Amino acid sequence: MAQKTITEARELIARVWGDDPGAAIANAVLDHLEETRPEEISFAEVIRIGGREDLDDDVTRALAMLAGSPAAVLDSRFRFEEENGDLIPTKSRMLDDDSPFFHPVTGEEVHDWDSRVKVDFTVREGIYDVAPRP
Repeated sequence: MAQKTITEARELIARVWGDDPGAAIANAVLDHLEETRPEEISFAEVIRIGGREDLDDDVTRALAMLAGSPAAVLDSRFRFEEENGDLIPTKSRMLDDDSPFFHPVTGEEVHDWDSRVKVDFTVREGIYDVAPRP
């Protein structure tokens, strides 16, 4: 599947999801990406851009469109937060997974992993290869 540009993602979201409230949030995020051209974006930023106070079903659908569909322009990134605040890349983790979690560097079992694995999004390369919208 070819990498989507912002314009292509916007067109696919309109065609597939139409007037879904999640599509409106996804389009607001696409506008933000196009205007600011960041390399990463957090859950909190998506919630703010979507005009919401908390993560809700519409924000979740918008993120699914932007990071988990053929219109994706974002990739999920999982990082383990050290006690000193440093973030180390780690593999994804299902929140209902009861299997042990091991530190990505030391290999030691971590019992409070659910509060220390942070998720945000990186912007895929190539989405800005079109001129900004007028």
